[in-house]
Amino acid sequence: MLTGRSPAPPTLCRLEKCADQQTAWRLHAVLVEQFIASFKTAPEELVLDFDATDNPLHGQQEGRFFHGYYDCYCYLPLYVFCGQQLLVTGAVSMPRLQSFEIRPGMAPGGP
Repeated sequence: MLTGRSPAPPTLCRLEKCADQQTAWRLHAVLVEQFIASFKTAPEELVLDFDATDNPLHGQQEGRFFHGYYDCYCYLPLYVFCGQQLLVTGAVSMPRLQSFEIRPGMAPGGP
């Protein structure tokens, strides 16, 4: 039951240390269900918009990389929206992006 108060840092630390992959997936399911329940009527579909935005850097910050399109060293935060609602934001590292591939069935218009 939520009391409206934020958990204390020690509580969050214990959660982080005891959570496993199964717990993360269950939490993910609860968050998705809560998001869908926030609508007056459940939508027939949810359209997610993934948007990476450059954040130019000046200096030798850790995790920086050169992005040819933006022609500068930058971080590339990723934002995920559903309509006007920001769902997720996070940093994207280039090694993870470079290893991404679209498999059959994931491509637009795929089986």
